[in-house]
Amino acid sequence: YAVYTGYYEGIKVAVGNGGRFSPDSAIIAEILCAGKVETIIRAGSCGALDENIKIGDIVLATGVIRGDGVTPYYVDKDYKTVSDKTILDALEKVAANEGVTVRKGLMWTTDALLRETRDVVEKVRKEGAIAVDMVSSAMMTIAQLNHIKSCSISAVSDNLITGQLGFMNPDYYDAEAKLIKICLDTVKELDAQKK
Repeated sequence: YAVYTGYYEGIKVAVGNGGRFSPDSAIIAEILCAGKVETIIRAGSCGALDENIKIGDIVLATGVIRGDGVTPYYVDKDYKTVSDKTILDALEKVAANEGVTVRKGLMWTTDALLRETRDVVEKVRKEGAIAVDMVSSAMMTIAQLNHIKSCSISAVSDNLITGQLGFMNPDYYDAEAKLIKICLDTVKELDAQKK
């Protein structure tokens, strides 16, 4: 795992690729938590589970629906993984200045990329999921268990309800670029709140 540590406007940050799947995310989350980081912001992509969410929109996860295979080794099925409200609010505030459409709601994490059947998708939509990824559950659950503040922010790359694919859509790439700036500026916002 490549992790780069440096400074953003005088604030020490570590940025790295935490992998694309729950096991990868669990490993990097364990490393970050052992390193006593203060905050983890997962930045990545997701699929929309609502026909009104467009390619290039930004999803802020208020919490997760755990459909991955990693977190059952950490917590029981009733455990609630939620985003840290301070980070969530700061991300939303910063994103509002970037000209992106922000959606807030539950993120469903699954390991079974090609098993997102209509029945399974409808079940998690009824539970409140607005988007799906393969990372947030492990990253956020492990952080929460270690008393590390965390949140997940994603650019919408596709829509499972409409069937729209956006990996070649300029709106998706524009949102990804803005996502990086949003995360870095959120670190600055959180640092200012501490002073």
